[in-house]
Amino acid sequence: MNYLAVFLGIDGGIVRNRHTAEVMNLQLGEFDNLEIAIESAKSQLEYETEQNGVLVKGSNQGGFLICDIQEFAQL
Repeated sequence: MNYLAVFLGIDGGIVRNRHTAEVMNLQLGEFDNLEIAIESAKSQLEYETEQNGVLVKGSNQGGFLICDIQEFAQL
């Protein structure tokens, strides 16, 4: 399945492009499951802390929500 990293703002909300209102994201690639996608995202994005599929840099610093393409379509 294809996975993406969705940008989260410092308030935890989803970041959207201010001109197009599209959800800001990075394609991570295809992985067999969410756990493997999260581990890959940690390495690619240089994040160490993950909580329930969310990579966090620190308190009030934003992060990334890791989701598959189907979940992304619902955003």
